[in-house]
Amino acid sequence: MSRETRKPFIIFIDGINEIKKLSIFKDGLEDFISSAMQFIPIKFVLTCRNEFFESKFSSLKSSSFSQNIYHLEDIKSEMSDFHLEYMLEKYLEFFSIKVSLNKESKDFLKSDLLLLRIYCEVNTGKDLGTGNDIYKDELYEKYLLKIANKIGTDLNKTKILPTLFKLIQHMLDCGDFSSMMLTDYDKEEILIIESLVEEDVILRRELPEEGLLKFGAETVNFTYDDLRDFLISFYLINGLVTKDFDKFKFEPKSCNRLTADCRKSPIIVEYSIS
Repeated sequence: MSRETRKPFIIFIDGINEIKKLSIFKDGLEDFISSAMQFIPIKFVLTCRNEFFESKFSSLKSSSFSQNIYHLEDIKSEMSDFHLEYMLEKYLEFFSIKVSLNKESKDFLKSDLLLLRIYCEVNTGKDLGTGNDIYKDELYEKYLLKIANKIGTDLNKTKILPTLFKLIQHMLDCGDFSSMMLTDYDKEEILIIESLVEEDVILRRELPEEGLLKFGAETVNFTYDDLRDFLISFYLINGLVTKDFDKFKFEPKSCNRLTADCRKSPIIVEYSIS
């Protein structure tokens, strides 16, 4: 069919950095791509967080098909307004959202792909009419409640928010807002954190920390800076300020803040049709 239509057969593999058995998967992936490209016109589209691609999949750059790789480091920067408008339309269609948005609201959602995802998750299946008023704090709270209800069917729902607060307090204590080592959490808290990581919008795994004292310790971070900052504010105002005002007044160490780049960057492997 591909040869007849002169269009490539496309295989899409999302989030290759999330595979745990890395060595087996990486070798199998390279062999599969190399073998497939010998027989049929084919294009592989792989997504991977940039820092994980460099640390785990850089060998693809020296593979037998390296000349056929196009590494797109920032999806959004390559998208025209036409593509962004089309993306917004398809997001709303996929999540069955009926809404009439003005230009300002559309631009607001198109400027932040994670915010668009959260907006759609919160409003799935709704008829919003003229839904031009978008308030981030309301979106974040509704999204967190939605995720808590979703993962709370298998876990203790009452411990989800306290677990997030514990992560935040850890960040405040360390003065490090870029990563947290999971070395002081009980089994139930670890299960909650793993479930939130699987959701891919609240928490994400980080590269292992270097150094003997940190060897083997799993590290996580908040995926989305805005959502993290909302949770920090929520925790300070609704938790810490009433529970321990002296701690609330404490000025944390200088913030080692890294801007989260949560957009997955596709690595496209294409076999051109002659």
